[in-house]
Amino acid sequence: MTTVDVRAAYSHTLTAAANTGVREAVRARICALFDEPAARTGFVASVIGKDVDLD
Repeated sequence: MTTVDVRAAYSHTLTAAANTGVREAVRARICALFDEPAARTGFVASVIGKDVDLD
């Protein structure tokens, strides 16, 4: 898995969510994945952290 893979998955997920009218709910669920301190230091957090307000 690369940073490109993570960015693409995140982007496509939000696009699909927007197309079905649930973008904010999906974004909130993604953000909740980083509630645990340990999750904030992982690879995915390093790639999309700014997008989910981890900075």
